[in-house]
Amino acid sequence: MHLVHNYLEISNAYSRIKKGQPFKVTMSELSNILNCTARNTKIIISKMVEHNWVHFVSGLGRGNSSELTLLLDYEVTLQHEVQELVKSGQLEQAFNLIRRFGEGSSFNRDKFVSWLSQYFGYYVDDRHDAYTETLRLPIFRDINTLDPANSVYALDVHMISQIFNTLTSYDDETKEIRDCIAHQWRSNEDATCWTFYLRKGVLFHNGRELVAEDVKYTLVRLAAPQHKQHWAAQDIREIIVKSRYCVVVKLKRPNYIFLHYLSLPFASITPREMFEPFQNTVLSAIGTGPYRVTKRSSEICILEAFDHYFQGRSFIDRVEIIRVPDNEELVLNTASDIILVHTGEQTPSEENKSLKQTEDLTITGCSVLTINSNKGGILSDLSFRKALYHSIDRHSMQEALGLPRMYPAHQLTLSASTEWDKEYNLPYALDCLRKSSYGGELLHLFTYRKHAPDAIWLASQYKSIGISLEVTIVDWMDMFLNENINRADLILFETVHNDRIISIFENLESPFIRTHISEKLSGILDSGITKLIAQPIKKMQEKVLSDLEDELKEEYAFIYLVYKSISSSFHPTLRNAKLNSQGWIDFRNVWFET
Repeated sequence: MHLVHNYLEISNAYSRIKKGQPFKVTMSELSNILNCTARNTKIIISKMVEHNWVHFVSGLGRGNSSELTLLLDYEVTLQHEVQELVKSGQLEQAFNLIRRFGEGSSFNRDKFVSWLSQYFGYYVDDRHDAYTETLRLPIFRDINTLDPANSVYALDVHMISQIFNTLTSYDDETKEIRDCIAHQWRSNEDATCWTFYLRKGVLFHNGRELVAEDVKYTLVRLAAPQHKQHWAAQDIREIIVKSRYCVVVKLKRPNYIFLHYLSLPFASITPREMFEPFQNTVLSAIGTGPYRVTKRSSEICILEAFDHYFQGRSFIDRVEIIRVPDNEELVLNTASDIILVHTGEQTPSEENKSLKQTEDLTITGCSVLTINSNKGGILSDLSFRKALYHSIDRHSMQEALGLPRMYPAHQLTLSASTEWDKEYNLPYALDCLRKSSYGGELLHLFTYRKHAPDAIWLASQYKSIGISLEVTIVDWMDMFLNENINRADLILFETVHNDRIISIFENLESPFIRTHISEKLSGILDSGITKLIAQPIKKMQEKVLSDLEDELKEEYAFIYLVYKSISSSFHPTLRNAKLNSQGWIDFRNVWFET
């Protein structure tokens, strides 16, 4: 236990004693309070004496009373320690300390939350020798990984896009591929050979220049089957480093949208040394992006502007991302008075009048229920899959659970027809259930905490028609354990939505969908993707993709549920606060008009 916590334990036990007032104690009493041996108690008291926190006069003889004087103010000490814990990113420990010692104190939970609301947001350190703008943001989920090749969840992908860069980039406004690390490229006629010319002087955060060997290393590593996004590089046949700033990528088959593959965050260029055994894994996220990682733990991630960023330095100097404990349901209007991203994971609150609400809700994804037909048994029964699909009343789901659930979904891309649920057909579902071979088997649905309400609602919906469903909630990264994916009959997760073709089959390549679909369905998916990437014309690509979705839908490969939205609120002085495809705001582009 931290020494200051020992002091608070003793002060709390003798709360009736005023600061500076001597009182009698025995070493046995102090040992019981501190829950440690007499020897350790003596060491702790000696350290407190050295710090001038207490005055202690030992009693003569074994068992005799000693005299203790507490010299620090209990409430001031508690407040200082709690605030220091928050500043170091230990928000959960701060809440634990408030729960343990704050009741009856002038610095109780309400006062702490009030202080916390001022701590989050925008802060300027305007000393004579420095001017540092800091943005502190609360998050309500874990940052699971900063390894691009293993990034799946939207928050991880967003953070990676702040730290790393890709060979190419996608312009959301023009809908075109643009340059990034590669300033130019060309391909042969059938799109099986791509040559990239790299910018000179692009630096990694460790100061080393990015060169063609780094591109080769990144793509070879990405293609390794143990990485979650290996599909994006699995068609690479050969990579040739022609010079320090030129690399050639040869593919096994034509791919006219290969530039889109390379613009996705999980194709971000990483240096070999980032993954060397001697690297400190806490600080091993070494990219070329606008921000570099200066501290990372399970509770806090601190980013600082990279002064040598090749596309221009960021305006905000420092960004602190602090994890809010699951059991601390901070209402939104106490979380920040600068910027809030509404994902549905936070406790609702009244509108913060100081914040400007974005006008429109942005559709960021579609909730999907996989069906493990690869497992065999009842899940390979087409009639039963139809019953699972058509028995869900998606409008009722949206009405019962509310935002961020927006509309019934019947495809991965956002449909213009959102007024009604074209998939819900209970009489047909019951007929399919009767025709199926279902004999009351218990189905296991796995999901993570964000989707727990949806999973519980689904279990109730299925129970009403006689289908037994057990819900298991696992940690974000535990969802990817083979034992969980294989054990699950159904997995509830959320795809990422944007208007890019690449994003659709990025979703179709999800480890959840890929692992759960049968060999037959995998063949359909593989064939459709081969046709799609071989089409040089965008309209034909869209037609192939639409046909592929229809074919998978005819086989009831998985279940579409509802489209999910996201919105943000921000202070009127915050500029360029636009949501990106991950549902977050790019830190590099924002600035404050102060």
